[in-house]
Amino acid sequence: MLNNNQTQKPYGHAVVIGCSISGLLAARVLADQFESVTIIERGKEPTAPTVRKQVPQGYHAHLLLKSGELILQDLFPDLVTDMKAEGSVTVDSSADLSWFHHGYWKIKYHSHLRVLTQSRPFLEWHIHRKVSDLDNVIFRYETSATQFITTSDKTKIIGVKLHNCYTNKASENLDSDLLIDASGFGTQTPKLLQEMGYTAPKETSLHIGLNYTSYVYECTTSDHDWKSLIIYPRAPQQNRGGCLLTIENNRYLLTLVSYLDDEKPRNYTEFLDFAKSLPHPEIYNFIKNLTPISALSSYYIPKTVRRHYEKLDHFPDGLVVMGDANCRFDPIFGQGMSVAAKEAVDLGRMLAARAKRQSSPNVNGLSKPFHQQVARIISTPWLLAITEAYRYPQIEGKRPFWMKFLHTYTAWIFALSSTDKQVHESFMNVLHLLKAPVVLFKPSILWKVFLYKTKNLR
Repeated sequence: MLNNNQTQKPYGHAVVIGCSISGLLAARVLADQFESVTIIERGKEPTAPTVRKQVPQGYHAHLLLKSGELILQDLFPDLVTDMKAEGSVTVDSSADLSWFHHGYWKIKYHSHLRVLTQSRPFLEWHIHRKVSDLDNVIFRYETSATQFITTSDKTKIIGVKLHNCYTNKASENLDSDLLIDASGFGTQTPKLLQEMGYTAPKETSLHIGLNYTSYVYECTTSDHDWKSLIIYPRAPQQNRGGCLLTIENNRYLLTLVSYLDDEKPRNYTEFLDFAKSLPHPEIYNFIKNLTPISALSSYYIPKTVRRHYEKLDHFPDGLVVMGDANCRFDPIFGQGMSVAAKEAVDLGRMLAARAKRQSSPNVNGLSKPFHQQVARIISTPWLLAITEAYRYPQIEGKRPFWMKFLHTYTAWIFALSSTDKQVHESFMNVLHLLKAPVVLFKPSILWKVFLYKTKNLR
């Protein structure tokens, strides 16, 4: 567990751009290593667990993977307990989850993998409260970072120019020993790097045309055997799905999704028609007699983007890029928050290791190895996401030669996880980023796949 109770910190001042979950977690680990941490946030100070203007995706279903939950529990020992007490729902990832996936219902049994479901604002609010309690963390709301301040030779970032969003005027320069860009997908870092004479990172992107549409309902019945209900499309024939979560305050949050720029519902009648069109009618049958207690919310993600900072030969010291500013995933897999948590923890470990090695600790030379580590963290969830995306021939991109085999093999895994506990458990561990995909190729699972294939090819 990381400890914020050190009497003397090895580093001076860190600045975090963005009060996202990624930014908050970065601030948490930086608070262990720096005398002071400042978070720069364009929005107003949050006063309740409600959707922030800067996070419009907060209206829609978000899944906190188990790997991310474990890190949060380590960073904030009382966080999970507080969230459960105030409304988070504990869900057995098998017994309490009804999941229709690629044409099969997942097997149900009492598993050891239990997760929490809640709204995104509820989760972010609780993390924000914990970070706010840290004595050496300062928030600067209604403020944006507009430009990097550098050394005369532009080899190191030593601060940022601030802009007051309330008065719409430049306010001050803020010095930093380390600057964290956690500003999200709309990051200005590539543009600012080019203005300094550096090369912007190359991008890998897939146009997925993902639409989210959501409503909230009051829980009025318990006449079902699930706490979460997911209908996932079987690509490439199907491109529509839905995720119904039980969340805080005795409510359901239903998000309907579609790929490939499919038309999204514009009102509740169209929302019901959309639900009726899903690969299985379970969600529609559940909501058809319910009345939503929220307005319709929509969100569009045209593409997933991975920025390859790890491949840059030249990059200024004093700056690292995290979270969606580095890689925006397909959110349907719930990977973003857990990846951000892993990045934050590794940033803290790298800073701590440098402090032990150096007599006068500094961050020179940190950016390159950190971005390389981020690339390693991203590699598995990115592979999982693009493997599913590439099932649609309409999604452009160069498929690796082994992609067809992976599509076939994972289809067998999906089918087996509807009847076999071991296969299901291994698959869920990979999905929750607890284990590497190689566990799906263990001899015992390979044998089961062989038997399944032989049986179904007769």
